[in-house]
Amino acid sequence: MTPAATDPPFVFVLPEAERYGADGGAIATVTHELVLALADAGDGSVVVSPRSAGLPYAGGEVVTLARSGDPASRVHGAARRVLAKLAPRRFGARSRYLAEVERVLARRQSRCIVAANDPALATRLAADGRTVVLWLHNYLQGAEADALRRVPPSVRMVAVSESVRRWTVDELGIAAGQVVTIPNAVNHELFHARGRAPRPDRPLEVVCHGRVDPNKGQVLAVRAVARARELGAEVRLTIIGGALSFGHPGGAQQQYERELHALADRTGAVLAGRVPADRVAQRLREFDAALVLPLVPEPFGLVAVEAMASGCAVITTGLGGLADVVGGAALVVAPEVEAVAAALVRLVGDEGLCRELSVRGVARAATFSWRNAAGALAALVAGDERAAALSAVPGHALS
Repeated sequence: MTPAATDPPFVFVLPEAERYGADGGAIATVTHELVLALADAGDGSVVVSPRSAGLPYAGGEVVTLARSGDPASRVHGAARRVLAKLAPRRFGARSRYLAEVERVLARRQSRCIVAANDPALATRLAADGRTVVLWLHNYLQGAEADALRRVPPSVRMVAVSESVRRWTVDELGIAAGQVVTIPNAVNHELFHARGRAPRPDRPLEVVCHGRVDPNKGQVLAVRAVARARELGAEVRLTIIGGALSFGHPGGAQQQYERELHALADRTGAVLAGRVPADRVAQRLREFDAALVLPLVPEPFGLVAVEAMASGCAVITTGLGGLADVVGGAALVVAPEVEAVAAALVRLVGDEGLCRELSVRGVARAATFSWRNAAGALAALVAGDERAAALSAVPGHALS
């Protein structure tokens, strides 16, 4: 089939396990916001997504892969990845997902293909002389890191934070000139602050939102709030998010969820479960403060920007990209119960500090713009690397 001359200039290819809708994850959210921002600038996009049980995000053209993405495909996909390590020529190059993606792209002549977190796919597509951008949402390790080292110099890489860029260059040996930082951002039409009434006669309302995962610190949040109460602070905790785990061995995820539910029952923490993406922003405006407590380095820390934009005073461990995100607009503490509890006690006892952190957080979040991110991507594809690199500076306005 002959490619259409009117194809949109950008094609975003999501990973095999990431669906372009509310049932997807952070990569789907980031892609959606980039598609909307590019559309505002007059650039169309196509999103290639695995199958989803729910409706896809609105905005841009969505091409759903016929077979990849269903539960059986994900199970077989895990087996294929094992086989690919043993015999990459036979299994890796012929996987159903890659074959489906290639069939879709064979009918397209878009200016740029953006591959999310998939260096092997980026390498494969670049072999056809396509303009390919590899968007790095994580610190790639293991087999993915090995694949990243084989990506040709023609593929430009985008890191979602300076922390990810430094890791990619310093730990994986990728040439510094091949990687540009384009930070994630927040939708300021959705996430915005609402003035809260003074708090002298009510507890400090605290939220911890994001996927429930052993690395995300929900158990630490519950224990710290319980300790703060022992120290005399009036604090109420709500945890928002559904269980979704990546790479934990055996029953570690299930054990973590059982521990979290048991602690919540004992301490009175509210487990709100998964909240639809379009309601998260509304819920965040109900709280005075937010706990962002990952126990391992965070590539970016989207939940921190969402909380700051919503007017929450943020307490965070600041690991990885979180330090880039919060700047001086949050209380940064060690990932330990006593440290987090002490920070909560400070906020309860100093309403002025709580208000100051809220104001600073809103101002800091305002510097992370999807308009800038989309403009930086367009500049990178057009060869204007200086304009693309400037987007790494929070608050810089692209002309």
